[in-house]
Amino acid sequence: MKRPVKQKYGRQGRSSSGLAGKLALVGLVLVGLLAAVGLSALLAWKQMGQWNFFQLTAIAIDGCVRTTKKEILDLSGVDVHSNLLALSLGKIREGIEDHRWVESAQVRRHWPNRLQITLQERRPLALLTLPQGLYYLDRHGTPFAEALPPEEFDFPVITGLPGRSGERDWSLEQRQGLQRALYLIRLAGQGGVVLPAQAISEI
Repeated sequence: MKRPVKQKYGRQGRSSSGLAGKLALVGLVLVGLLAAVGLSALLAWKQMGQWNFFQLTAIAIDGCVRTTKKEILDLSGVDVHSNLLALSLGKIREGIEDHRWVESAQVRRHWPNRLQITLQERRPLALLTLPQGLYYLDRHGTPFAEALPPEEFDFPVITGLPGRSGERDWSLEQRQGLQRALYLIRLAGQGGVVLPAQAISEI
């Protein structure tokens, strides 16, 4: 009485195993097709990256005040022989943001052959006296560029912070004091009668 039952279960096991094998085969075929499509797309992308159709004909640079367009162009590593499709916008942006006066940069493609670079330069809020010289201080309290003649010195001067390494030598109390000084300068910059900006020359 039990033998037919065993044979029935044995057929079901073989059927399930065969189905699993077919599904695995279909999966392998799909993976192979996807890999082939991906490789073809990559090769096509690289090939288009050499087409003259995408060769740059214009590079627009906006936002230069302290910087020059030549400086920014040199830092970008881009020229009229570059291919717009092959450019790495991230690398271009990082190169430009290495400039001491550049706070941030946006780099955009304009198809088929133009590149747009837009800068946000640092705006000095004060001057900071350090043992190694006089430095511009931005709104975050970071000294970013040495102030040298004939540059503009018409900013409040903050003194009393030590260290040839700048921020690394400042204590928490000194950092907090610097932030309070910057807050006072920003408050005066709003043009109030009680505390005009011209009233602060040194802190």
